[in-house]
Amino acid sequence: MYAVIINGRKVPSETADALRDLFTAGHRENFREMWVQHGEARMVALANKGSAFLMMLRFEGDTGFTSRNQADSGPSDATMAFMLSNGQLDEYPESWVLPEGDWTEALVDFAVKGIRSDKIEWHKDG
Repeated sequence: MYAVIINGRKVPSETADALRDLFTAGHRENFREMWVQHGEARMVALANKGSAFLMMLRFEGDTGFTSRNQADSGPSDATMAFMLSNGQLDEYPESWVLPEGDWTEALVDFAVKGIRSDKIEWHKDG
């Protein structure tokens, strides 16, 4: 069983395929906050429709890692809005935002294996 929280609600999931379905099921919603835990480490995907920004925390108090999109060719100051489950609206650079196939696979890899996907460019924060 995988520990998944979507928009503040615990959602049970037993297989990698079920996780993929959970993560992509709400792609028509404007905003989703999805947390996955593996041991002490956690990863969050903040999604706006089909795109999402990822952050991975190895332990409580960790500054963590955030995703980067090497394929982004938009303006360097472009941002995308994300709403947290508590209603807070945040903006992050579009260069941090990944397409659905990339972020869903990275989140599934983390849930199943507890690793940061090597298919994503990660930035060590802090």
